[in-house]
Amino acid sequence: FGRVLVEAAAAALPIVAAGTGEIPYVMQGLGGGGRVVPERDGAALATALRELVQDAALRDRIGQANLAAARRNYSQEAIATRMAGLLMGLS
Repeated sequence: FGRVLVEAAAAALPIVAAGTGEIPYVMQGLGGGGRVVPERDGAALATALRELVQDAALRDRIGQANLAAARRNYSQEAIATRMAGLLMGLS
């Protein structure tokens, strides 16, 4: 699922992740709050990390966007609301 990505977002951290498995989907759910790099592409990873290391304003902006997205999409309240909607649809 990508739980570690949601945890990083909830901690207001910018994220750099490889585009494999469910990671691109989770990143999309976070509103693109970070960088998804091609799997096994060390140069792309280095570029994404360098960009974040060198730009504190970008780190902060992405981190705050991640925090807002995590609260909006993955908080206990958001999950409970979605679950209740699913369960109500079963009755």
